[in-house]
Amino acid sequence: MPVWVAPKSYSADAVLTASEKNIHDRDNPNVLKTSIDDLGNLSPPGSQELTIATGAITVVQNHHGVDTEADAATDDLTTITLGTDTRSGMIIFLVAQDLSHVVTIKEGGNIELQDGHDFVMDTVEKVIAFQHRAAAWYELFRSPVGSMTHNKLTMVNPPLVSVSPAVSQNDYAPGGLATASFLVFDGATAVNITGFDQTLVNHLLFVHVAGSGNITFKHDDSGSAAANRFQLGTDTTVATGSGILFAYLATRWRRISS
Repeated sequence: MPVWVAPKSYSADAVLTASEKNIHDRDNPNVLKTSIDDLGNLSPPGSQELTIATGAITVVQNHHGVDTEADAATDDLTTITLGTDTRSGMIIFLVAQDLSHVVTIKEGGNIELQDGHDFVMDTVEKVIAFQHRAAAWYELFRSPVGSMTHNKLTMVNPPLVSVSPAVSQNDYAPGGLATASFLVFDGATAVNITGFDQTLVNHLLFVHVAGSGNITFKHDDSGSAAANRFQLGTDTTVATGSGILFAYLATRWRRISS
């Protein structure tokens, strides 16, 4: 699979090698149309089979069918490695390659599942999606446990983390935040938060204040790294019993609702 190469500028009378000609006139256009058919429709590559080896697979595209090692009746997948021409940030979809070889996706390597729930790929309807960031694969969603009759996704209980910071926090990254969807402040001390470490946090985070200490989220405060800051227009204080929903968009944490 070719990978995009930045276009090169040539000076007058420069010699263009065959390799450079192939890259810029053949490979780069193919990269641009990889997921687009001749009619302009999105057309991602079909599923490519991957066989587990000692609990791991190496992905080379966005869609893979996964089979057990040595065609065993069952096998566990705990590690996913980035392969050739892939990069952090990519999204992948995994399905069963052979229903007589049941693969169970588990945490234990670099896979982070919602609430730690295993995913058993034992029907054709089942698909699971992951995104790679911070050296791990984070589950985005999974398909129904049973049939597709009801045409809905199976929701799992989102992880919840409770915190009680005694002092204000910059680039806040409490334990458990990497897989959290809900963050509950239950302390008695009023503190300022200038940013969340966006490399560790799901990009949609609900914050609730359960303790007596108000929490103030500081707008574009230099206490945190630029990529971890809040874009709120003004400092925003959340009082006891209230909450706020953040989404990480365009390199900032932004308020969706409160």
